[in-house]
Amino acid sequence: MKMRNKIWNIVKAFTILLLMTVLHSVQAQNEKVYKNVITIEPLALINNLSLSYERVLRKSFSAGINYKHYYYNSSADYLISGDQLAPFARYYFGESEWQGFYAELKGYAGSFKSNIYSESAFTAWGGGVCLGFQYAISNNRITFDCRAGVKYYPLPADATFEYGYNEWKYAFEPGCILDLHFNAGFRF
Repeated sequence: MKMRNKIWNIVKAFTILLLMTVLHSVQAQNEKVYKNVITIEPLALINNLSLSYERVLRKSFSAGINYKHYYYNSSADYLISGDQLAPFARYYFGESEWQGFYAELKGYAGSFKSNIYSESAFTAWGGGVCLGFQYAISNNRITFDCRAGVKYYPLPADATFEYGYNEWKYAFEPGCILDLHFNAGFRF
């Protein structure tokens, strides 16, 4: 129950930050260039809270960081909890500035607890590549971002799953080779 309260407090803080950003942007409507975006990954709320920040550095290049908090959920068999940081860099292809298809390089660092076979705590490091598409609506303020890729993010043997286990159920867990995301966000 305490973990659920922590998660809701994080969601509330993110919502307040988003509302403050919207109010600030209403005051600065003349500015058409938005160099920052904050996103949340709604589909991942099954087992984690994922928040990202991205900043435009050049016309076709941006960098950012993603924070994920994995929460333990024994009733749904999600048996890994912990925190992860993933810095990333993106190169956008095409004419449109900071929108459209992109390639992404990402690093991973996390500290986790696992209860798959036995209770254990561990840290993990890795990296990955993705291809994605970011689309903006509502005067380039609201963004939708889909990406897919692969990652190498090895976990200790006692924190991994045996073959035959329902891998799709764990597509949002750390250590999964697939890197699939759908984010919604706001530019400011």
